[in-house]
Amino acid sequence: MSIGVFQTLEIVLSLSGNLAIAWIGSLVADLVINKPLRLSPAGIEFKRAHLYDVNPVGLGSMLIATAIAMFAYSGYLGPYARAFSPLVALCSSLILSPIICLLTKGKYYLARTPATWDSNTPTKVCDVCENTSETSDMAYCPAYAAPICSLCCTLESRCHDNCKENSNAIEQFNNFIQFLFSQKDARKDLTLD
Repeated sequence: MSIGVFQTLEIVLSLSGNLAIAWIGSLVADLVINKPLRLSPAGIEFKRAHLYDVNPVGLGSMLIATAIAMFAYSGYLGPYARAFSPLVALCSSLILSPIICLLTKGKYYLARTPATWDSNTPTKVCDVCENTSETSDMAYCPAYAAPICSLCCTLESRCHDNCKENSNAIEQFNNFIQFLFSQKDARKDLTLD
């Protein structure tokens, strides 16, 4: 007690609690707000072959809501905000998710359009593991030039995601940095005229 273990535990549990609630709020906002308002694609996509590594809608709203909640928890917004910092995290993520989705125009949900399969065959055989899977669990892989199940696609590292462009985290980060600097140059050009 004299070295402050309980205070450290309180801070760590508060941080992880606020982070978890912000994450849940981001998920709920995406399913309950963004999808009905058609800010994001209607279906829920889970196959790695069709997704970006980072979707700024979910990750951004979660991280910003966590930062706001921890700012409230630190006491800068008063004792009531400190006591209700989990509610601050939840409300912040519910508000930020549609705002970020509007700003990004829902671009980062699907990295490529899913392949359409023959509706007469409800299952397909994966070219890698040779197991039979439902067509909803399959993606077309250009590296194998054949259908591949979502598990094999997730475990495959030799293809380097050549089925989609500008979708891995490093490429996304580089594109974001280029966007920031191009916006700065555009503002500078406007002020010089």
